[in-house]
Amino acid sequence: MSEQPPTVVGPQPVDIRRAAVLLKHFNPDCVDLCGVNAVIDEAKSDQRGTQLLAAVAVVAYMLPADVRLGSPEGQGGLEQLIRDYSVKENSNDD
Repeated sequence: MSEQPPTVVGPQPVDIRRAAVLLKHFNPDCVDLCGVNAVIDEAKSDQRGTQLLAAVAVVAYMLPADVRLGSPEGQGGLEQLIRDYSVKENSNDD
């Protein structure tokens, strides 16, 4: 009998929120290393480092191609994702 590959669970709302926060802190115009480290530590303590990495890719693909993350529009998009996914994350906690 052959072994089945492990089930891969995609990023959850908590991971998407963290990814948006991570990208916001990693804005090249004003990097906040304390914020970056806090997000990484939070994901690490929940054993969701891989999901955080996957979520960064998901967030990158969610944003329109013509929007730079460092632009006011890109930062606004990240802020909106953070708000939206915080709500989804908290609604999943019930």
